[in-house]
Amino acid sequence: MSSNFAALYGEDVYADLIIECENRQFKVHKVVICTASSVIAKIFDPRNNMKESTSNVIKHEHFDAATLQRMIEFAYRGAYTVEPVKVLPRDTKDFSASRLRLLVAHAYAYAIADYYEFVAMKVTAEDSLLDTMPYGWDASEPARLLELIVTIAQITAQGDKKGIRHETVDFTVHMLRHLKDDATFFSALVNSEEPAVQGLAKEIFQWSASRFQSCHDDKAYWCKREKQARQNNMKLREELKSNGLQHIKNMNDLRAQKDKEMADAVTGLSAVFTKQIAEVERVEAESDARANEDANKLRQLAEKHKYAVEAMREARHPTRGNTQSMFSIVDYLRHQD
Repeated sequence: MSSNFAALYGEDVYADLIIECENRQFKVHKVVICTASSVIAKIFDPRNNMKESTSNVIKHEHFDAATLQRMIEFAYRGAYTVEPVKVLPRDTKDFSASRLRLLVAHAYAYAIADYYEFVAMKVTAEDSLLDTMPYGWDASEPARLLELIVTIAQITAQGDKKGIRHETVDFTVHMLRHLKDDATFFSALVNSEEPAVQGLAKEIFQWSASRFQSCHDDKAYWCKREKQARQNNMKLREELKSNGLQHIKNMNDLRAQKDKEMADAVTGLSAVFTKQIAEVERVEAESDARANEDANKLRQLAEKHKYAVEAMREARHPTRGNTQSMFSIVDYLRHQD
């Protein structure tokens, strides 16, 4: 919405509201300011019958004119301007006067946005302040941190656990390790006569004690966890050792069992092979005996046939044989067959 009003920023045309602050008059448009701030919108709600709704003039006395102008600028443009615009990184050691001015300006922008319930500006101001905090600060010139603490104490509500007050408390606690030997800083912080500063100092020391206790609890917790981890590691090593020995025993038993099974299998196969070899040899021997017997019969038969042939030759001879001899041979051969 604010981007639609950017062209109207600084223009008096159609301006229908004046906000007075420090002898300055800011001419603005109700539609823009009331859209941004629910507090100002209630002022001009006819049901509330407030004098500003008829006079169209708001007298602002809570913040300075520069801070008010930043709020008006944000209502129109969605951003506000703070000089100088150059910001060093958060991890820088610098806590110069210009950085302090930036921090204070963002703090006041946050406070006025909170006062007028200007949510978008409040978020932007908080982010800008956090981006400007020098978390790498080496604690030189601690008076600037003290000035920031005083400013935050004056413009924020005591006990606020969110927003820039808590961020300032957290930043200060973060820096106490560098300031622990600075008696002047602690004296100014503790002995301040301003109630707002005393309240913020109390919050700083309470948060520091809480952080210290938290660190102590964390250390105790992790020491306990470390001890438990060592015990678990020792127990695990013992279990691994025991399991390793048992595994070796199981492997040896399995190896012995497999060796026995192999030996039994070899013995069984040897017996089978021996029996088969003996059977083969028996069959071969019987075959050889039958073959020899058949060979002898064949030899005998051949001898007989040879004899018969010789006899036939004798019988056929004109001078040696006769018919009776031939018949005797034939009869002999018939009986042999």
